Amino acid sequence: MSQVHFILQGKGGVGKTLVSAIFAQYRRSEGRELICLDIDPVNASFTGFKTLRVQSVDIMPATTIDPRRFDELMELLLNSEAEVVVDSGASTFLPLVSYLEETDAISVLKEAGKSVLLHVVITGGQSKGDTLTGLEGIAERLGCTAPIVVWLNEYFGPFAADGTQFEDTGVYETYKDKISSIVTIPERPAATFGRDISEMLSKKMTFDEAIVSKDFNTMAKQRIRITRDLLFKQLDGLPI
Repeated sequence: MSQVHFILQGKGGVGKTLVSAIFAQYRRSEGRELICLDIDPVNASFTGFKTLRVQSVDIMPATTIDPRRFDELMELLLNSEAEVVVDSGASTFLPLVSYLEETDAISVLKEAGKSVLLHVVITGGQSKGDTLTGLEGIAERLGCTAPIVVWLNEYFGPFAADGTQFEDTGVYETYKDKISSIVTIPERPAATFGRDISEMLSKKMTFDEAIVSKDFNTMAKQRIRITRDLLFKQLDGLPI
């Protein structure tokens, strides 16, 4: 059974592409045949990861998103024998969620033998409330059709800075039966781990590329390796 992974969040700039890249690298490390798709017409940053061979899907032929282009995306997903990771942008979030809901597209994928997971990014810092609202909307509209993997991205600050853990929020309490797993991208020292990962991402490098690159010194490579292994270990426990 092949799988389809939608990376979703209505708030922009919270790490959807980061999550897409991490997850794609993890699946590739397992030897999975993988297709990566970028459907963000405004900021197609996922396509910058050349090693992942990301395909850009044009759903905005003019100045607005063409909802019928999602039909073409569905055909691609239905006809693919490989696992697929779909990175959606903030501008495509509402049209995509509406399309999936109104057409019951996830059921169509499941009837075709596909397993579907919804990956939703949550952050600490200033975007915490907005990302929780985004999760709530996805859980309410699509949570009955596919399990949700929550990615807790603490790059912008610890989620529990105010003492409230994600599991203590009303959103989690209401929709916890729809959340299959939680993956944490932990806050790390900005001057060391943070800088290394930022430089790696700015160069659109994968973990493995950075670890062998002359652009990073020995200890920077070690910190990147530690980060990769920490994240991959969490993903080992996902029901995927």
